[in-house]
Amino acid sequence: MFSMIKKGLGLIFLFSLCCFVQSASAATQQFPFLAEVSANEVNIRAGENKNFESLGRIKKGAKVVVVGKSYNWYKIELPSEAKSYINQDYIQMLDNSTGVVTGEKVNVRAGAGMNFSVIGKLIRGTQVRIVSKESQWYRIVPLQGMYGWIADQFIVFNSPDVSGYQMAKAVIVPIAVKSVSPENHPVDANVSTVIAEKIQNPHEENRTGQDTPKAQHTSSQEIYVSGRVEILEGDQEMAGINYKLVTDDQSVYYLRGPQKIFNEFLHNQVEVQGLRQDLPWTKHTVVEVFRINLVL
Repeated sequence: MFSMIKKGLGLIFLFSLCCFVQSASAATQQFPFLAEVSANEVNIRAGENKNFESLGRIKKGAKVVVVGKSYNWYKIELPSEAKSYINQDYIQMLDNSTGVVTGEKVNVRAGAGMNFSVIGKLIRGTQVRIVSKESQWYRIVPLQGMYGWIADQFIVFNSPDVSGYQMAKAVIVPIAVKSVSPENHPVDANVSTVIAEKIQNPHEENRTGQDTPKAQHTSSQEIYVSGRVEILEGDQEMAGINYKLVTDDQSVYYLRGPQKIFNEFLHNQVEVQGLRQDLPWTKHTVVEVFRINLVL
């Protein structure tokens, strides 16, 4: 009898210990972290249960950045192919594939309609990449600050290092846009005007006496480069690239982004900040520009 009681107390102790370890593990989990999807065709949901809309499916082995957890669901940064929609009344087109948000804190939704869940918000001036148009809605490439959810049973920890896997940051392009009233009621649809932010020549502020580098990589993908904006002629125009940046040492960078803005800086010395893209069809680096300043 004593042996049975002792055995029972041992089982209770082990159960309590397991619960404590599990609780302590959950409590000390650090976000963000890099995870791997453990099953094929896993749904990314707009909220933390199966009743929310699917933003798409993700394949086994895909890497995702986990930023939080709610019950049995992990909150992740959206992959570039996830569904994200914004009402056309809040977008002013800059070219065929680029737009800028014209409203304050505009909802990004899980589908093309007001009845879909909100998965993020964008502020006025945010540049967006347009994927397609459905009725009165633009589907856009997700930006940082837009999230989805995956059931924890399909997520396996991979690494605490998320560098190189995080989403593109939401950036504000240097243009003036008109505000709009509440959703679906635009106030003004006038064409945007360019604001050339005049800055001092960075060489004058260099206290070391050394030349400022023509191109500086601020992260694994971000690049900062100065040079002269010129027209790009040739087959690259088929890829939506019409302008190039020529540095003082004659290095060439292809510029991708709002064509109207580049035209305003044509033949001028500028500083450009953007995301570096090394593409197979060209030996030159392509820069997805999100900030351009005039150098005096």
